[in-house]
Amino acid sequence: MSTKIYAHDKKGEQRAQKAIMQELARLGGKVHNDDDVTYEGTRIVLPTTMTIDRAIKFLAKKQLEMEAETVFHKTFNYRPWDGAYCMWNALKKVFGVVGHKGAVIETMFGKKEDPPRMITINTGVGVQEQVPWGRFVLPIMPDVAFQTGATNHAEYGQLFQVMAEGPKKYSAEIEGIWRLVEDELRTNSLYRGKAFDGQQMPEFVDLSGTDPEKVVYSREVMTQLEVNIWAQLRHTQAFEEQGIPLKRAVLVHGPYGTGKTLAAILTGQEATANGWTFIKGRPGRDDLATVMQTARLYQPAVVFYEDVDQITDVESSHENNISRLLDDFDGIDAKGTRILCVLTTNHAERIHKGMARPGRLDAMIEINELDLEGVTKLIKSRVGDLVVEGEIDWEAVFEASEGYKPAFVTEFADRAIRYALNRNEGKLEGIKLETSDILSAALGLRPQYELMSGARDRHEPPMLDVALREALHPTVVRAVRDNVEEEFLVEANGNS
Repeated sequence: MSTKIYAHDKKGEQRAQKAIMQELARLGGKVHNDDDVTYEGTRIVLPTTMTIDRAIKFLAKKQLEMEAETVFHKTFNYRPWDGAYCMWNALKKVFGVVGHKGAVIETMFGKKEDPPRMITINTGVGVQEQVPWGRFVLPIMPDVAFQTGATNHAEYGQLFQVMAEGPKKYSAEIEGIWRLVEDELRTNSLYRGKAFDGQQMPEFVDLSGTDPEKVVYSREVMTQLEVNIWAQLRHTQAFEEQGIPLKRAVLVHGPYGTGKTLAAILTGQEATANGWTFIKGRPGRDDLATVMQTARLYQPAVVFYEDVDQITDVESSHENNISRLLDDFDGIDAKGTRILCVLTTNHAERIHKGMARPGRLDAMIEINELDLEGVTKLIKSRVGDLVVEGEIDWEAVFEASEGYKPAFVTEFADRAIRYALNRNEGKLEGIKLETSDILSAALGLRPQYELMSGARDRHEPPMLDVALREALHPTVVRAVRDNVEEEFLVEANGNS
């Protein structure tokens, strides 16, 4: 409904409400017809076989029927918070300024008013808004009580549901409201085409803090990311015209500090720029099955799920968890599915073998050390105008950074400025980086790199402890340990 009607007096307000109700009825499919009653002309016309007495009885019965309390249900294929947000916006667009009040409910102590409830939902990065939730009544339809809620769907999970309870005569107007809400969800969904995480109450992901021009990978890695992930986001229509499936699963793996999280941000930027929904998930917070269901609702969608080894780790996960994850992949195989699932891990070796077979993972991209071109570009992106073209021995810098991940290259690029400032006695004017500054910074970081490379990223139990735990009952293990400790103490006291 595009036209708002503003009332300045009581009669004007009544005319405005009547016009709105007529428009709602029209949207709901009522064009002066209601089953067996037709409104036409200015005279009462009866069927030739019906007497006035029978007509009076029929109309009285019809009036009772239209006044009968009726319950209307409508389920929308959108998440509950999306539905509540869009319903509120749709009502405001129709009625201008919308008020609502609590509904009257029956209790064991008689009728009482259930006060209106407002909930706070996330509507953007760091932005929240309050919308009605639960039971409420609109002043324009005081005889109808609305109730918003959620219902579970086997394929999609929680969906937005609205119930309206009131006289049957309002069926067309209520259907009109359903259509207004559906149209608002279709055009102004809170989540479709946006970037958010997989929590039950999603938080929006801030993609603005990363400049893609300053994110550097090796030439080969960049090519693989573009071909296997970003191309179908940029050229969706061309892919569809060529019959290339848009249901795709990709594993991005590599050691810590190589830029997998940055790949997520870049993918989010590409997705939202091209009308794809971007959902970022991680173990321990976001259930992968639920994330996949949300992706089905809001496709075309990218699911970027980090540290998937924490779910599929053969050593630490139960087999049923692994089976469920594989089933989730198979479950998005419907014709026309447009879901790109990108999984990341620091430990590709821990991924269950069943995930690696063709049909489960369409591509595996390893992000590792930078090449000469990548090291050069990354340092230049960090130090900006402090580098004079042609005066840096990039081959020597690349050799000094052997084995370094991008995070380490970034670190020694920043540290190089310290060396230059020290060499220039703290003077900023005219300062430029020399090869020696960058080399000194890179070599100075080597002990830290070697320490990190030698550190274990998860606990490895002693071999004897493992053998005892696998072979003996826990009480026997404790007894053996106690005996060993006692003999050690006796021996120690004797030596002292």
